[in-house]
Amino acid sequence: MPSLRNRTARIALVALALTVLCTGCGAFKPSVQPNAVDDSRLATLATESLLEGGERTEAHAPDTSANVTVERGTVSLDDPWPVEVADDGSAAPGATLAAARTMLDSLRDAGWTPVAVGCELERSGELGEARVYATKRLGDFTAAVAARVSADSSQLAGYAPFHEEDADPWLPTTAVEAGESCLDADTPPGEDVALPDDLNVDARY
Repeated sequence: MPSLRNRTARIALVALALTVLCTGCGAFKPSVQPNAVDDSRLATLATESLLEGGERTEAHAPDTSANVTVERGTVSLDDPWPVEVADDGSAAPGATLAAARTMLDSLRDAGWTPVAVGCELERSGELGEARVYATKRLGDFTAAVAARVSADSSQLAGYAPFHEEDADPWLPTTAVEAGESCLDADTPPGEDVALPDDLNVDARY
């Protein structure tokens, strides 16, 4: 049976080896240093009419993923397009679709260009959720918004590119013109319309 001294020595050697192997490990993850460009972009984003009064979050290092360098600066709002409810508290018939169409119209009216629109239907055939991603040039950068309406809530979040990435990181994108999306038709969507998996409108860089 190994002595306590031998076991202690082996533990110390293992700890030393791990220390040597990990020397400089932190150097592989770039430090997050938002600068005046990020501050300016976030301030500009916060002045957008649809985002005024929203909660600002500066660009920062993520708390959970070592594979992500930066979470972009954001401005977010809760429930900007509330859904009308029935007496039992559920979404009134057609109310989610009406709110989602208002969401899409609001974005277009404010100068945002939708680049993806997706619809998810409930078993009843009612719209359960709609999402819209849109972009807009703001001075020297292109911002993006992710908008969502569901039967019980809605959200809007705007994203500003981090200063170390391209000023328009959402490219390539194609505008969704009026009449081309699942929310533009005169009748409710007839089937689920998925969003593209590779759309890079997302809080992380």
